[in-house]
Amino acid sequence: MTASRVERVVLVVAGRDDLFSDKIILSLQSRGVDAVRLDLSAAPLRMDCVLTDAAWHGVMQARNGRPVRLEQVTSVLWRWGGKIPGHPDIADEDQRAWAAQEDTEAALGVLRSLPAYWMSHPDRLAAVEGNKPTQLRDAARAGLTVPRTLITSDGTAANAWMRPDTPHIYKAFRAPYKPRHGTPGWVLATRIRGPLPDELCAASIVQELIHGTPIRMTVIGGETFAVAVKGISYDVDWRPHQTDAALQPVAIPDGIGQAIRRLMAEWGLSYGTLDFIDTGDDWVFLEVNALGAYGFVEEATGLPLTRTIAETLARGKDL
Repeated sequence: MTASRVERVVLVVAGRDDLFSDKIILSLQSRGVDAVRLDLSAAPLRMDCVLTDAAWHGVMQARNGRPVRLEQVTSVLWRWGGKIPGHPDIADEDQRAWAAQEDTEAALGVLRSLPAYWMSHPDRLAAVEGNKPTQLRDAARAGLTVPRTLITSDGTAANAWMRPDTPHIYKAFRAPYKPRHGTPGWVLATRIRGPLPDELCAASIVQELIHGTPIRMTVIGGETFAVAVKGISYDVDWRPHQTDAALQPVAIPDGIGQAIRRLMAEWGLSYGTLDFIDTGDDWVFLEVNALGAYGFVEEATGLPLTRTIAETLARGKDL
């Protein structure tokens, strides 16, 4: 069974409170493109899927949401990272947890197999998102400059590795920090001041601090946009001060653009926000957020980011 042009659907897998997807859905609808949101956290989840001609056909629908016919989906915007709850009519917690597990395996298994254009596929996201060691290694292999980096739990080794009279920072692998009790806190990066203790008690990223102008790059399909972050004073991380920053669109050096295209192709990502530091001689790669926000860049500069995402999803894949 093949979807006709009037049946083309962009599936948006996202929670109801995801503002990122709200803007894109409105932009798609303004172009006459049918966009259906699927909030997998809204139980009960209805599935009626049959394998026909080596593809899944049928219906998937969350509570209070529109049903989506799987055979009509030509593009998927994947913004969901939550959990599928069990059916609310199941009173026993253990039985509801088992039902949630079954729903999760079924829904994610079927969705991951859709022959659609993905922004971006959850398997690809899982391999890259938040994986700093892989990001840095792959960026270096793609020809980008990366900060001098050490991963260690040994403070003595870190002290020996750090160069005298060179500023260094500690970075968290994951943020935010969520204590068992109390208010969650953010652990991002901080400057290392003085020698570290001999035992760090947890694996830690230590990097040389790169000085220069922060660059935020947004990659959408085959198009790339970059802005320089100016007008603010910061110690390590500009992002907590982004509301005070002046963002200025900048041209991307040819070598950097080519390396980014190689990197995104290797990762299989069709969207991502990447952070660099422009030292004046080079752009130094810091990290990629494959689900990163772009709204503040668009609002400050007028760059057509929402439109580009919507147009890319609307083109989709001709089945």
